[in-house]
Amino acid sequence: MNKLPVGETISGAYGFAFADFLSVLGVAWLPHVIYVLLIVGIVYGLAPELPGQVMRGEFDISMLYTLRRIGGLIWLVGLVIQSMVTVGLQKKALGEMPGPTFFYFSLGAPVWRMIGATFLAILAYIFIVVLTVGVTVALALAATKFVAHFGAAIAVILGIVASFWLIYTAVRLFFFLPAVVVAEEQIGLVRSWELGGGNFWRIFAVVFVVFVPVAIGFGIIENALIGPFLPADLMTHLHPGMTADQLGNFYMLIVKETFQSMRGALPLIVALVVIRSIVFLGLGNGAVAKGYLGVTDKG
Repeated sequence: MNKLPVGETISGAYGFAFADFLSVLGVAWLPHVIYVLLIVGIVYGLAPELPGQVMRGEFDISMLYTLRRIGGLIWLVGLVIQSMVTVGLQKKALGEMPGPTFFYFSLGAPVWRMIGATFLAILAYIFIVVLTVGVTVALALAATKFVAHFGAAIAVILGIVASFWLIYTAVRLFFFLPAVVVAEEQIGLVRSWELGGGNFWRIFAVVFVVFVPVAIGFGIIENALIGPFLPADLMTHLHPGMTADQLGNFYMLIVKETFQSMRGALPLIVALVVIRSIVFLGLGNGAVAKGYLGVTDKG
């Protein structure tokens, strides 16, 4: 198996996210608009007063519990939408959709294959997590019971090893999966695992260099643009010895004042969230697709 070309993957991810920004937006906007309209319709149907309360910084907890009843349905629809967008972006990044793309909507076989692969990968990872936690806890308990002086230290080391193992398995299982599903037309959990072999630290380096600088840059921009709209004197209401009710009222005051202060900046906030989301979609899918092309020599 070839090694992941780190430099080419990073440059490919940045090129796809920024040079093809309009095409990434073209793939993502229609499915997400449909999803948002669906959620808005559900909210207005079940809790019509909730949007007004949110804008006023007031919350009726009972309405939130009402919406929780359909949380599973919203998650399933979100999975379909996300799978659709992922398939479109993978096809675009893999070169299967040449030319500019202005809108995209599909419920074809690749989308359902992506949904199936995601479900199976999540189930497999849950099994790995449960098994790893069970074995780690059993070994840690045995170490603390039977090793007189070093039992606690061994338990800590076991916890660290288990955490790294779970991160390692997540990378091996999930990173190449979208590209495998689209390029090879299969639910390729085993294939994704194989492609990740010997490439863990390369994938880690790609993810770090691709996402961290951009996240820091967006954080600086958001603080500079939105910071002036945030209330600055709320901490004067906080003092030692506050009761639970007083703390609850204090947190509600923070929420209310923040929402009221930021209403004027709402269009700016929405624009920043949209741009950031599109860039991250491009970076993530670009890294996966370009890495897959590099590892399989198809680029």
